[in-house]
Amino acid sequence: MRPPTLEEVRRFDRTLHEELLRWLSRNVGSLDSGVNYHLENEHVTLWKLLDPVIESLPDQGLESEPKGLKRKAIEDREKANKAIKAESNQEAPPTTEKQQIPKITCLMCKKKHLPLCPMPETWRRERREKAKARKKDLKTTAAKSAAGPKK
Repeated sequence: MRPPTLEEVRRFDRTLHEELLRWLSRNVGSLDSGVNYHLENEHVTLWKLLDPVIESLPDQGLESEPKGLKRKAIEDREKANKAIKAESNQEAPPTTEKQQIPKITCLMCKKKHLPLCPMPETWRRERREKAKARKKDLKTTAAKSAAGPKK
């Protein structure tokens, strides 16, 4: 049996951070709570990447495939990767406080919701033209009122 190589440890670290960042991108939990979750729960499949393996097995952490890799080893690795992905999709790291996604006021329907309504392609151009027309009207009314009443 051999301990995990440096490349296998790097792969574990990369996989752990990819999983944590996937949850963070969904606004679920924090980096600290995710790392603590993985440290406290050793039953998580991700830890199997760091288990000692038979010395004859190739390095599981290398990015490129070695030429002499046997078909059985490739299938075993694919099964392990599928198990890791399946577990990472099922379990969410616990959150310490309730986190809610803030709702944003939609520019189209003027209501607060997520996801926002799709914008037509010409919407911004029309808004700019309306704003310009409004400014022009304000300038003309201001000029008229500054000129004073007509006699």
